Amino acid sequence: MLLARKPIGFEMDNPPRNYWHKLLVERTQKHITGSVVHNTGKVVLTASTTEWGIQKQLFSTIDRSAAANVAKVLARRCLESGILFVHTHFDSAELESLRLQTFLEEMRNGGVQLSELEPTLPRRIGDP
Repeated sequence: MLLARKPIGFEMDNPPRNYWHKLLVERTQKHITGSVVHNTGKVVLTASTTEWGIQKQLFSTIDRSAAANVAKVLARRCLESGILFVHTHFDSAELESLRLQTFLEEMRNGGVQLSELEPTLPRRIGDP
């Protein structure tokens, strides 16, 4: 993972694009979807309550237990595909949601770290 070139981006980018993989959590009126997006904009992994196997095990597809179970499935898929670190970018209003807190906690418990490592930049001539 640290061998790939990490885009540095521009300082005025909002939201910034200086990540390899970013975690997105979307909630609609009926479903919760968690996905991992590469810095090129392509969706790498996804888990959702729209999937029959997940939906069949849940009582409700929008409560906290649904968010926890989607996070467990997504964390397992991340580890199986070799994604150990993901970037998260949520504002303070979104972090107050109990569903999102539960989702992030289950991702951590699943073995995925929610912050990416800084890349090792090549040495330049003037470096000590």
